Amino acid sequence: MADDYLGRKMEEYRARQAAGPRPQRPAATLRRLLLRNRSYRGYDPHFLVRRDQLLRIIGVNTLLPSAMNRQVLRFRPVLADEAPQILPHIRLGGALPELHLPLPGTEPNAFIVVCATIPEDRYVDIDLGISVQSMLLQATEIGLNGIAIGAFDRAAVRQALALELEPLLLVAVGRGAERIELVPAHAGESLAYYRRDGIHYVPKLQLEELLLGNREAETDRAQAAESPEAPSHTPCAMNRPILRRWQAADCEALARHLNNRHIWDNCRDALPHPYGIGDAERFIRATARDVQPNNYCIEMDGEAVGNINFSPGCDVERFNAETGYWLAEHLWGRGIMTQALQAAVADYFRRTDTVRIEANVYADNRASMRVLEKAGFRRCGIRRKACFKNGRFVDCHCYELLREEFTPDNTPTIG
Repeated sequence: MADDYLGRKMEEYRARQAAGPRPQRPAATLRRLLLRNRSYRGYDPHFLVRRDQLLRIIGVNTLLPSAMNRQVLRFRPVLADEAPQILPHIRLGGALPELHLPLPGTEPNAFIVVCATIPEDRYVDIDLGISVQSMLLQATEIGLNGIAIGAFDRAAVRQALALELEPLLLVAVGRGAERIELVPAHAGESLAYYRRDGIHYVPKLQLEELLLGNREAETDRAQAAESPEAPSHTPCAMNRPILRRWQAADCEALARHLNNRHIWDNCRDALPHPYGIGDAERFIRATARDVQPNNYCIEMDGEAVGNINFSPGCDVERFNAETGYWLAEHLWGRGIMTQALQAAVADYFRRTDTVRIEANVYADNRASMRVLEKAGFRRCGIRRKACFKNGRFVDCHCYELLREEFTPDNTPTIG
């Protein structure tokens, strides 16, 4: 053949073989899909959803349960050529009216219009909830994002698309262009979503808040409310950190969380800033070569959100190690780092013959000092003007923990 098609394909095959096996993607478990399935109000304008993708999403309805098996829902796919007919009639971000979402240039370019063949009733609404959530999960599984839209002008949309049935709900579909984070919430606190520094935060009630007759949780909340020193956020037992080794699939989360000036300000200058995907990939490759893991990935809700490192000493200090750590900023102040550090220290003592672990903290990092003290470390000295950070000399507070002094307290899971 003139273009040597077979030859080119053989070269591509050899190149793939030489590159070695591709890293395995984590299984698309229901928990992972649910964590990724967030309501996006802004989308990548350069990505156009295809008809076959919409049909695949709609296709899940052939597998779903239906009240009395009536199967009354019908679906109208809308692609980029018709999307402008819908956009003027939808409203997004009702809790953030000042932002006038979606922002210009981030509008969705594909929709699924959900209708019913009979008048809307409670059973139709049950089917509607099952259908829309399932379609959004299917969109997430194929790498897309979406949002269910109930705030729209039904009559205007029906007229614009010449629908024979009244629309009940819209599902916008696209490639999300927002960063969304879940934050724990408790009964009595505001559940309204909010934005800060470009991040969309969504408060979610924790398991103990959802259980009826949970007297133990009610007693704990009452005692916490009466205590003047009670922390503002206390992680529940079902939402504890998991420590594990770093994986190739963690690159995006690592770069996203560690590319943060507030974290870098409390670390050594050897940490790159800005911190990008390339930096994350190099770090994870380096940790994969460790025979004994000295870096513990902190996982919360299925996502990598921090790291704890141990640097073994050498020569006459070979029974010593220095620890350092960081945690995603949106999780600060909730006791997570203390739990994770206690678990990592316990595991490190168990795996090694280390007798002493030390940590060094800049003088203005009071939060990190409290983490160390709660984890069992004690301050053993202050090295004055020992560090030069951000253009100024700062004192370094030194902490230490001996093996015989360590008593692990209700530590999280080591994965």
